[in-house]
Amino acid sequence: MFRTAIAIASFICVISLPSLAQERQIPTPDFQGNYNSAITKFPDGSQAVLLSWFTNIRSSRLNCRSAPGLHQRIIKQFQANDLLQADAGTNNSQEPILRDAQGNPWLRVKIVNHQGKTPSNCFVRANRQFIEPNSLE
Repeated sequence: MFRTAIAIASFICVISLPSLAQERQIPTPDFQGNYNSAITKFPDGSQAVLLSWFTNIRSSRLNCRSAPGLHQRIIKQFQANDLLQADAGTNNSQEPILRDAQGNPWLRVKIVNHQGKTPSNCFVRANRQFIEPNSLE
């Protein structure tokens, strides 16, 4: 239900900007399912970091780790269909996808506490098995 509410709210925002929403290019995975960039490209040539992602897991939970890599400490777990907020730096302009030692991409995610503040971040595997872009952002 939460995901539906987010999608509807995002859809309303998209309606108000139809020329941008219809032609922008959201991040797409490569043939292995990896997202290698979180950059959205607009028809006028401008770019922005896509900040809103959903978990795309069928069961259990998605581990969020202290650094990119499967052997890093798990510091948070997300449920199916959770909305993730990418951490793109102070001006929302830094690429939030980093690589581990094996070259696999990981999305840097903000961890929001109960007061709505973002004290730290963690990393989820940037692959379509685990996450998908919020195309209505």
